[in-house]
Amino acid sequence: MLTQHGPNSLFRLAAVFAVASIALLLAACSGLPNPGPAVGPTEATAVPAPVAVASAAQPAATATSQTSPIQSPSASPAPSATAAPSATLAPTAPPTATPTVPPTATAAPSATPTAAPSATPTKPPPTAPSAPPPAPSATPTPVSPYAGRIWDERLTQRNVVLIPAQVQPGQGYWRLVQAQWFDVNDPPFTGKHHIFVDMLDMAGKRQTGVRVRMASPDAVDIYGYVTTEAKPGESYAANFAMFTIAPAYRVEPADGTPADAVAGMGLGNIEHPDLAMMVSYGFTWQWTVVGQAVPTATPIAAGGSPGDALQIPPVGQRLVIGQRIWYAFRYAGDATPILVRMHVEPPGAAWFALWTPDDLQRWTHGEPEKPTGHGTADPMYNDDLIWSGFFTGAGVYYVVVDQTGPYAGSFSLSVSGTGVSPAGR
Repeated sequence: MLTQHGPNSLFRLAAVFAVASIALLLAACSGLPNPGPAVGPTEATAVPAPVAVASAAQPAATATSQTSPIQSPSASPAPSATAAPSATLAPTAPPTATPTVPPTATAAPSATPTAAPSATPTKPPPTAPSAPPPAPSATPTPVSPYAGRIWDERLTQRNVVLIPAQVQPGQGYWRLVQAQWFDVNDPPFTGKHHIFVDMLDMAGKRQTGVRVRMASPDAVDIYGYVTTEAKPGESYAANFAMFTIAPAYRVEPADGTPADAVAGMGLGNIEHPDLAMMVSYGFTWQWTVVGQAVPTATPIAAGGSPGDALQIPPVGQRLVIGQRIWYAFRYAGDATPILVRMHVEPPGAAWFALWTPDDLQRWTHGEPEKPTGHGTADPMYNDDLIWSGFFTGAGVYYVVVDQTGPYAGSFSLSVSGTGVSPAGR
């Protein structure tokens, strides 16, 4: 064979083997099926190109059967064929993409826990019921049973209590409108030991013939009855004498209609509650229809306290229910007589008390009210209220006028004496 074909044939064979070996190497790397003997047919087609080169390379013909295949790869056309196999490596990309997708799906569960907690904060709105607390403020509305009445606070100190009538709107009843306590030396009942009562119609006019019952505090034992009379010029229309230490008596109208009652009265005063001290009580009832307006005291601009006491008025003055006015005058302390006189219309609608500087000082230091003198009805002065006396201490003295009747009244007041001069506003 060698002698028949010559060196050119050898060169062609070497080139064919080189191409075959490169194909085998590429097949092995890319995982393609081995081409095998199919290389044979390509020998004839690849022959023309290397003819010129073979003649130049004759000296190395025998030994280069191995080297010539290495030279042919140096021609870059063969590696360009590797571009196709490199595309076959693409299948490796899908595996990497597949693992990545599942992790992103797991992000959804993380969203669910966050949503649930955020929903729970919405429950606080039930705290809105904190608005109802204003309702308790409505509970304190229970009005004191003493509201709208003239009630001497010393009665409370003596444990006297009001027992309101149980009535319905539109119903008429006897309503207690005034309650006073008179200590041992309190005019106009100094030395008395009685329960005084009065009954008024809706216009404030005294009612006669009304029966009033005196009983034990629990109303079990009846001590007797009194009936109201006209008694012109007197503060009350009937009275009942007490002989037992408080609490021993209860009093209430007893004409068959509903009525307020008062209980706990008896002898003894605040300083000596267990002794049979001569004290008195005064109660006034007025016929009232439930729902009607009840007159109450109205404040005044001045004269409501010793600090803004007024000068003795030169003309008559008017009082409303429960009103108190302070008047002042200066006294020289020269032991000259002082005369205080007050005329009241209607009688019993007001009275006065005389306060010395010492009386005022004790009261402002927390002691009970204890003025030096009170006005007393004097027949020599047409039953006007009178106080007369003198002092050896100079200073400002006071006349305190109190409304005492169940209806408004008027008064005129005068203070005279050589040692008296104006004071107050």
